[in-house]
Amino acid sequence: GSDLTTDLGRHADLQVIVHATVAAPGADVAALDPGRIGREVGARHVLAGSVQRLGEAVAINVRLLRADTGQLLWSDRFDYPTVADWA
Repeated sequence: GSDLTTDLGRHADLQVIVHATVAAPGADVAALDPGRIGREVGARHVLAGSVQRLGEAVAINVRLLRADTGQLLWSDRFDYPTVADWA
């Protein structure tokens, strides 16, 4: 999460706002409405995702959504057999 935020924040034409500013502690971030988030923070796009650890394996799911329509623009899943491969 923080590496992605850092990488995206390096682009001068992007404004990156982390989920902690739009989600209450303990909230299900995947269930948040991208339209509401977009309106609240003035974003055109929302990047959402999750990280799952299954034993030593790590799976990362990422989705890029249009904030105004919720349309899925891109998604991908990254699987790492061990935590050491991901870190």
